[in-house]
Amino acid sequence: MVMEPQLRYFGQRFRPFSASAGVGARCCSMPLQRVMTDFGADHAFGQVPKKLQEHYGIEMPVSTVVKVTEHHGQQMQRTGACCQ
Repeated sequence: MVMEPQLRYFGQRFRPFSASAGVGARCCSMPLQRVMTDFGADHAFGQVPKKLQEHYGIEMPVSTVVKVTEHHGQQMQRTGACCQ
């Protein structure tokens, strides 16, 4: 969890860390999605949270790993980027 300052500007909330990191609430950054997808493609989904904790110190539920990995797999199928 990241504690970040939240600024107000003309009634709008601005979150500097979220904006610079390219993430939002309940979102994963693209680099994190890439790591989860790489681990998810190489290992059983149930093993991925342990690997994320071991390598990056990140806690992530299996359901998020499955969702992100399957999303990127579907994107690869749509664009023809995966092997046939």
